[in-house]
Amino acid sequence: MKGAVHMTKTRGFSAVMVVAASAVAFAFPTVAAAEKCGGQQVDERFRNVQSIGDDRIIGSGNNDTIVGSNGDDLIDGRGGRDRLCGGRGEDTLKGGGDTDKLYGNRGDDKLEGGDQRDILVGGIGEDSCSGGEGFDVVSGCESGRGDS
Repeated sequence: MKGAVHMTKTRGFSAVMVVAASAVAFAFPTVAAAEKCGGQQVDERFRNVQSIGDDRIIGSGNNDTIVGSNGDDLIDGRGGRDRLCGGRGEDTLKGGGDTDKLYGNRGDDKLEGGDQRDILVGGIGEDSCSGGEGFDVVSGCESGRGDS
């Protein structure tokens, strides 16, 4: 896939990042940011890699932890029990079909749960949350809707 970074078997993390901007970077701005989003352990190689601009990050079918950075990012966790954390900017976080945890962070973010029990937490800004199917926990969102 042109313009993508493929990562597999990296301490239990597997994902594909599709980059819309000209700068290629991964989704962990710092180890501290990943831990804030609930990440347990981040490979040392990601410590100083930063995302610049608007990114489109697509997770895998595994349990992913993906943290956005500056810019208006689209983070799609796809399958697995994911932890998605927006950065600065107006981010869109999509959980997928499993039980996911989505954290808005800064900016006016859009958080979309999936078919299972999700946790959606807005941050600083006017966040919109949509729980989808299942019993969801929603906090810190200025607008949104429950199960469809």
